[in-house]
Amino acid sequence: MKQNIISLGNKKIKVYKVEIKGQQANIIQKEEYDFTDQDIKAVLAQTSKRFKSKKFRILLPEQKTYIKLIELPAKPLPTRQQVLEAIKTSLPEPIEDSFIDWKIINTNDVNKDKIIVQVFAASPAFLKPFMIAAQSVGLKFSAFEPPSFALARLTQAEPAPHLINYKNDILTVAHQGRVFTSLNITNLKTDLKKITDYVKKNWNLDVKKTITQKIDPIIALAIKPDIKGKDEKVLNLNPKVLVPTAKKPSKKIALMIFILTFIVVSIATYYFFFQKTSISPPVDSDPSPTPTSQPTATPTPLAVNSEELKVQILNGSGVAGAAGKAAQILEELGYQDIDTGNASSYDYDSTQIATDKSEIFDLLTKDLSGEYSLEEDQKKIDQDSEFDVIVTIGKS
Repeated sequence: MKQNIISLGNKKIKVYKVEIKGQQANIIQKEEYDFTDQDIKAVLAQTSKRFKSKKFRILLPEQKTYIKLIELPAKPLPTRQQVLEAIKTSLPEPIEDSFIDWKIINTNDVNKDKIIVQVFAASPAFLKPFMIAAQSVGLKFSAFEPPSFALARLTQAEPAPHLINYKNDILTVAHQGRVFTSLNITNLKTDLKKITDYVKKNWNLDVKKTITQKIDPIIALAIKPDIKGKDEKVLNLNPKVLVPTAKKPSKKIALMIFILTFIVVSIATYYFFFQKTSISPPVDSDPSPTPTSQPTATPTPLAVNSEELKVQILNGSGVAGAAGKAAQILEELGYQDIDTGNASSYDYDSTQIATDKSEIFDLLTKDLSGEYSLEEDQKKIDQDSEFDVIVTIGKS
């Protein structure tokens, strides 16, 4: 079995394919893409093509999630609405219900009248633009979670509360799979004191063990078993966003357009036939033929269909998202088969077009000249290349 994971960052995604065989899981493919707000659709479409799938799991950045462990009365069992009401006032931004999830962990070890509930929320301001772009290109997501949850699952066999230090980037206090708190490291010494003081004050925990060995949240998310189930038993987001769609014209407007179109076509048809039958051709008074010179035939340029071209766009400028931006320009002009990547170097001053057909060069020049300073790549294109044209984006 294979799982595809997108580790979502700020203007960057890391994409992994994890192969799972029995108890073993290994990353067999990994790629990174920078993106901007303008080219995120093109980047995600390319990701889907490269990984040959539209189904992914999402590892959210720790700093864009809010993690809480709260106590609620054990009887009756809390409802989702009660959990949301208990948590929303402590969140730093307004968050819709579908961007929050919860799970009953167990009863409180000290107070049996209370139960412990794990809650986490994702920032809509961060996640919504990504979700809209992903849905517009047909991607589907089966799981969302931050690294701290994935790490806590890998260490849930630890007998006592413990601190997880993941690559000096994330600090997490966990026990039996629950996450008490987590933060991104800015100053290790200061953050260690901050996080241990917090769990001592709020949960009376003395954290004495720190786990720093190599554990991977990508693998943990790939093998995550509890994806679907009862709301209170599975911790997994199902964020809902509305993808903007063009508003359809009302029936009244559509009828008016139809009538006007019919009138215009009728007038044009009448005029055409009236002119054809009422105007007689002039009579030539001289029946002898006048010799005329025959025009020399000129070759007709080969027609190029942009929809059928296989185009590769390479980033030769070093500017993040440069190839994706060019891909989006061409997609809006009807190109359908576009591959993006990085050039062998980032020292291209102008944008180079490599192809062995002048018609293709002329077409790409026409479509890109408004955005780039273009030159013909003198190396042409390899005859064995799978692409019809290769465009290397330069600094200008």
